[in-house]
Amino acid sequence: MSGLSRWSRAALGLGLAALLVAHAAGARPGGGSSFSGRSSSGSSFSGSSGRSSSGSSFGSSGRSSSGSSFGSTSGSSFGSTSGSSFGSSGRSTSGSTYGSTSGSTYGSTSGSTYGSTSSTSGSSYGSSDSYSSSGGTPSSSSGSVPGIVITLAVVLVLGLVFFTWIVRRRQNEEWSTLAEPTYGVPRSDPPPRRRSGRRVLSELRQTDPDFSIVLFEDFAYALYAELKTAQGEGDLARLGPYLDEYTLASLAAEARGEISDIVIGSMAIQSVEGLVSGSDEVSVGLLFEVNYTRKTAEGPQGVWAREVLALKRSRRARSRPPGKAAVIGCPKCGAPLELVASGACKYCNEIVKGTGALDWCVVAFTTHEEELRGPMLTGTVEERGTDGPTIVDPAREATFAELTRDDPAAAWPTIEARVRHVFDVFQRAWAARDLGPMRPLMSDALFSTQRYWVAEYLRQGLRNVTEGAAIERVEIAAVTRDAYYDAITVRLWASSLDYTLEDATGKVVAGSREAPRRYSEYWTIIRGRGVKGESRTDEVCPKCGAPSDFNMAGECKYCGSKVTSGEFDWVLSRIEQDEAYQG
Repeated sequence: MSGLSRWSRAALGLGLAALLVAHAAGARPGGGSSFSGRSSSGSSFSGSSGRSSSGSSFGSSGRSSSGSSFGSTSGSSFGSTSGSSFGSSGRSTSGSTYGSTSGSTYGSTSGSTYGSTSSTSGSSYGSSDSYSSSGGTPSSSSGSVPGIVITLAVVLVLGLVFFTWIVRRRQNEEWSTLAEPTYGVPRSDPPPRRRSGRRVLSELRQTDPDFSIVLFEDFAYALYAELKTAQGEGDLARLGPYLDEYTLASLAAEARGEISDIVIGSMAIQSVEGLVSGSDEVSVGLLFEVNYTRKTAEGPQGVWAREVLALKRSRRARSRPPGKAAVIGCPKCGAPLELVASGACKYCNEIVKGTGALDWCVVAFTTHEEELRGPMLTGTVEERGTDGPTIVDPAREATFAELTRDDPAAAWPTIEARVRHVFDVFQRAWAARDLGPMRPLMSDALFSTQRYWVAEYLRQGLRNVTEGAAIERVEIAAVTRDAYYDAITVRLWASSLDYTLEDATGKVVAGSREAPRRYSEYWTIIRGRGVKGESRTDEVCPKCGAPSDFNMAGECKYCGSKVTSGEFDWVLSRIEQDEAYQG
């Protein structure tokens, strides 16, 4: 029975119990049983401080906690502020809510609840009514169990097993990390295989062939930054094409000081709804971990926060191409928002209100944790998950074979060499607190984050050193392709001395100069879909071959080519820690 899920085993156990009861109490006329499931609480954020050598961490010592699970409390729904259902901004259409502490529902058709990770009362499984079966008294005077009772018990067993299989299958498809256990909790067996939010959302290509998860994440980063800036300026109305009316009104009512220096440390897809159910709309929940500066009466104040952005979009909408996808302008033509007045674009004459008909719009924006502090760069936390199994996409070999058929030069040895080259340059640049050499090797969004961390180390008078950093091995975890990009996620194992020095005294304030630190991370590299040829491992412009000299926009100072979006070679676009990576 090891192959069954825990729900299937529970259901099967219940059925067997019913069968035993039927045998033991067959003389009982009628009878009934009820099954009330109660989910355990404890879904929580589990961010942690840690290694800053890769720059991927955020909020404390450069360590990403983007994969932590999330569960709302006090009856509020996921992504909303007052009991509203996710994706409807307080205007529930189906009565289902996420993360509620009382009576929350998920995937229910008749008042049943399932999958809530923080429900504490009133939840039931399968139905709000108890299961009962009535039957006549046994005709045998000796008290033997009639065949019909045994038959019904067997049918009950099979029915429960089948029902839980259906529920588990749907839970895999209508994806949410709310059903996952809290990260960091020791467990004796590996986590169940489950598609990540990125993979589920990528299925939007079935109705929108131009959809790209790479472009979607760039858009989400840009939209979040614009939203925070407008919130601080008190000018949310200009983002009307990307905010539904309810969210616009609720955010406008919140008093916020001027916000600047917004740096997104991590973004995780927490939920995806609507793709499997055939809904006209697709909803996505995104968890951001950020640092920014807020202007207060006492002066500028550093803020660390975790915030949830809930988006929706029509399945019939069409994604914009590279170069326009991350432009927060008219959702139809990309014209500047200044040309949008009263919900109509003066350039293309399209009605562009925040309904999700043309592009993603915000239906909820909630701050779940916030601390008035700057980044903490002196913490030392043990690695987690380094020796755990690699999360592998079952389609990686077939998709990589397809990639190499299209481009025979994209052989694994050349790609591995590129990853090792990027790693080596990154370690040197990081320790020197000068990321200039990394500019042609890193996407715009990731480079912006890493540059912030370097500036923060300088501001605090600290230097993080990864002495003797070297990769032990690299393996492919996933390969994906869309209309615009090829993406390869690798897991790399590396080790180094990892310590932080105080500039003024040379004192070690974090890490160790004696004990090497071994770790592993998931790196995603991207390249334009039509690009072909062997990857380079020399520090030159991939377009013209001139010595590497790029401005902060990622443009070669010799030929003017922008090389940071994978137009010419593989570039690093994402770094995730073991405990954060979901596939």
